Amino acid sequence: MVQGRGSACQAMSIAISLLVLLLAVHGKTVNATEFRVGDLVFNYLPENNNVIAVDLNGYNKCMAPAASKRYRSGNDHITLTKGQNSFICDIPGHCDQLGQRITLKAA
Repeated sequence: MVQGRGSACQAMSIAISLLVLLLAVHGKTVNATEFRVGDLVFNYLPENNNVIAVDLNGYNKCMAPAASKRYRSGNDHITLTKGQNSFICDIPGHCDQLGQRITLKAA
């Protein structure tokens, strides 16, 4: 009998939800009418992922400069600024191979 199956299923569900969200917008800029200046919430497993705020160059190259704002809580509330907002996961292979990145414009 497997123990801890419920928590493993919950963790997998959260990871899949994040992956689906990120893959749905992979390589696309989300339409500005969908986001407003204010908060954006990222929910993910902090032991397997992170969220790094980057500029468009960092987004395109899947590279996070050392001074980038890093989020690691798994339940990050990020205040969007007007204009371009780009985020990546800098765990090796997550951005460039799995497409875990998003860029959007907030009005």
